[in-house]
Amino acid sequence: MPAWLLCVFCFLFFPSKLPALEDCFASFANLSGEDVEVLALSTYRNLFETLGAGRVSPETFQKMIEAENPFELPEQAGTDLQVLARRLKDFERLLENSRGNATVIREQIRAELKKMETAAVRAADRHDSALGILGTADQTFAFPPNSGRPTFNRDGTWGATNQGNSLHLFDMASKKSSVESIPGDIPTESVRFSPDGSAMFFSSANDAYVHFVPFADGKLDWANKKGFMQSGINGTIQWAQATGSPNQILFSCDRTAVAHLLDTRENVAKPVNLDAFVQGLPRPRLRASRGKIRNKVRRFGAVPNSATLYLITDLYAFHLLKVDREGGLHPEGPSRGLPIDSDSVAVSANQQFIVTTTSNKSAVRVHTVQGSDSLPLGSAVGIPWSKREGEIKLIPHPLLNEMFVISRLGDETLVESFDLATRKSVLAFPIRVPYTDKSLPELSADGGKLFLRQDDGTISIVNLAHRRNGA
Repeated sequence: MPAWLLCVFCFLFFPSKLPALEDCFASFANLSGEDVEVLALSTYRNLFETLGAGRVSPETFQKMIEAENPFELPEQAGTDLQVLARRLKDFERLLENSRGNATVIREQIRAELKKMETAAVRAADRHDSALGILGTADQTFAFPPNSGRPTFNRDGTWGATNQGNSLHLFDMASKKSSVESIPGDIPTESVRFSPDGSAMFFSSANDAYVHFVPFADGKLDWANKKGFMQSGINGTIQWAQATGSPNQILFSCDRTAVAHLLDTRENVAKPVNLDAFVQGLPRPRLRASRGKIRNKVRRFGAVPNSATLYLITDLYAFHLLKVDREGGLHPEGPSRGLPIDSDSVAVSANQQFIVTTTSNKSAVRVHTVQGSDSLPLGSAVGIPWSKREGEIKLIPHPLLNEMFVISRLGDETLVESFDLATRKSVLAFPIRVPYTDKSLPELSADGGKLFLRQDDGTISIVNLAHRRNGA
């Protein structure tokens, strides 16, 4: 590779391995004038694309244009551009030692700088227009700021959260609240509504029992509470859902590869041991390994409104499993592989599609459960997934063949929903609610409302039916 090409290559991709600047100066000096001018323009552009990566604001570009120095990058509040600033100054020194026409090169680079400024303004306009479609929640409600995770009944008309030994109940329609004392024998670490909203679960990581208390008309019937033994590692309930069978509820606790099947007519929640199922699978041999690889549960979850679980092993094999009335597991068709860069995973309500995000947030993909198809899901507002901040959350619609993708854009939360059969956008709008680690987000069991939580305890409620009807 010619020395001058090596310098440019290192400039763009391996700046830490850049040869001595004096050697680069000498290499550039050996190029003809026209070659320097062409190479300088493309290198300048690529420096911004690789080290700036869309982070340079229109205002910063404008300052560079006004200063008439395309190699002097001003500081930009909230963004670290020091590496790009250093490379620009080094590149300026390279050009000074070349045979190119300095005046022509600077004029060409200034023109290129104006083009980049225009592109940055257009990108910002697309961002602002996307955030201006429907900017506010339909309803807000102030939950106690230091309380536990809120929970909501099936249609989102009632909300609840615990604060020590006190249970706060909220009528979401009237915005009236009440407080009940939780009996001393009831764990208070986690509170969850049952799938049909007729009762509430109380659980704790240090209690082997899950307590099931009837709920109706804003009141808890403590006198008729039941305690169900968890067969397995203790933990707080993370999710609970109906199975389609009378009196049966499927739920799971944290820090365990064990789900539970609860029959409300009995006193025991039967374990659904996913780890035992995985251990029974054929163990693959890898060339680089000494012996067999041990199968492990990497991730699992539930398909909405069914007695079906999905399971992903450490080797990214996806399994769809039916839970019988005794807690046994039965494969629903053959397993399939998922890309090894898969991170978040969700399965559609019709059990036909898997949606995954990549570990570096560069893509959201749709996969068929039966088959090997794997297709990218495009952003509905033209802003790449890689530009989103924080975790990208996937929530399947409980009744429709749709997937919600919740992400952050600046201080707003962007809500997008896609028809998985067509991969087309059904809904796309921002909510002016800061997206934080405490944001639920949570979908009501009927799919009609979305709940988002702010750090101060405020709950924002989004009526999705209004959005579908264009209101």
